[in-house]
Amino acid sequence: MPQDPKNEDEGIAPDSSNHISTIQGCDYGSGLPPVFTLAQSPQFPAPQNLPPKEKWWKDRKFILECLGFLVLLVYTIFSGLQWHEIKRTNGLTQDALKGSDKALSQTLEKLQGQIVAMNGLVAQTGIQAAQTTVLATAAGKEAEASKIMAENAAKQAVIARNSERLMEAELLPFISLQLMDLAEPIVPGKKTKVANNFINEGGTIAFEVQNLSTSSSIVDGSDPPFVFEAPTGSRANISAKGTFDGDIYIGPQTPEQIAQIKLGIRKVYVVGKIIYTDFLHTEHHTFYCMVLDPHTGKMNGCKNQGKSD
Repeated sequence: MPQDPKNEDEGIAPDSSNHISTIQGCDYGSGLPPVFTLAQSPQFPAPQNLPPKEKWWKDRKFILECLGFLVLLVYTIFSGLQWHEIKRTNGLTQDALKGSDKALSQTLEKLQGQIVAMNGLVAQTGIQAAQTTVLATAAGKEAEASKIMAENAAKQAVIARNSERLMEAELLPFISLQLMDLAEPIVPGKKTKVANNFINEGGTIAFEVQNLSTSSSIVDGSDPPFVFEAPTGSRANISAKGTFDGDIYIGPQTPEQIAQIKLGIRKVYVVGKIIYTDFLHTEHHTFYCMVLDPHTGKMNGCKNQGKSD
């Protein structure tokens, strides 16, 4: 029996149920033999024989579906792992933030403590500065008081010295030079007399008065020597406020020396020492030094004048 073309194209085997063999028998009612129908076993569809193109497309589609499923599965797993990692990272970040917050709180507390300590130090420094100012003020006042005391002591010392001098002037003799000048012009080869006058400014007698003097003509600018000859002859006593003079001369000078004296190149000195004693037999000395002024012809005191003891 021929197959249905449609079933042949779809690869479906012909239905065996349509092909049942019938054995007709006698009909008992009619006197005919009975009819028996034999059941056939079910037939499984034969494998379909698809064209190569459609078979290849269905295989590739299946593979692509599997690959898509695998990609979706991998993406799902990756997303889950990523979510888990993000969650873990957030947890670590929160822990780190909590630790940072704690550290910042501790640092803030330390800074606040340091600020409090610094404020205390500043306050103590201010107190010390104020105390130092008070001490400095007190020291300044003490220094001022010490200065005033020193000035008063110096004034008292001056007063004491003046009092002592007054007492000495009243009780002790004191001889000083009152006048010294050329008595005559300097001429070559001749001694020149020097006028002089001394006075006892003390309040008591000066005993055994000796006047030792000498003259020097110096051209090199050096100081005159205080060298005297030994005293000879009698010694006088000079009463209080009494005066006396001595024999004082300038040695002979050559014309050249006189010319140098007039030009100021050579200097003429008269130096001397007066020796005397007081009523207690204590020896005293008065030194004097005079230099000739070539312009005026007068004798002026030099730097060694006025020494006495």
